[in-house]
Amino acid sequence: MSFENLQQQVAENPNMQVTLLGSDLLGLLCELRTGLVSELREAMNEAVMSARQEMLSGVHALHHEKTMSAKEVASLLGVDLSTLHRWNKQGILTRHRVGGKVFYRTEDVEQIIKSRKTI
Repeated sequence: MSFENLQQQVAENPNMQVTLLGSDLLGLLCELRTGLVSELREAMNEAVMSARQEMLSGVHALHHEKTMSAKEVASLLGVDLSTLHRWNKQGILTRHRVGGKVFYRTEDVEQIIKSRKTI
C-alpha cells in the first residue's frame, strides 16, 4: 500500500481503523521520507535560483552606475572604514552589497563631499 493510497482511503473514510504490518509501515515511512527530501531539494533549488537572480540583478544595476569600493571612499573622504559603517547605519551614506563586496554609488559620495563643504 502506498502513502497516497492510504491518504486517499483515510480522506474518504476518516473514521476507519488501519492496521499495518511493520514492513508496510517502514515502506510508508520510506516513501514519505523520499517525498519530503524531494520537496526540500526542490525548495532549496528555488531559493538558490532566486538568490542568484537577485545577486545578478544587483551586479547588473551596479555595473551601469559608477561605484566606488569602501576603501576608495574612506580614502577620498579621509575617514575610517568604521565611519562608513556608522554612516550607513545612520542613513548618511548607503552602502550596497553584491556577493560579499561593498560598494558606494559615486553620486552619493559626491553629495557627501558637497555637504561637507557647506559646513
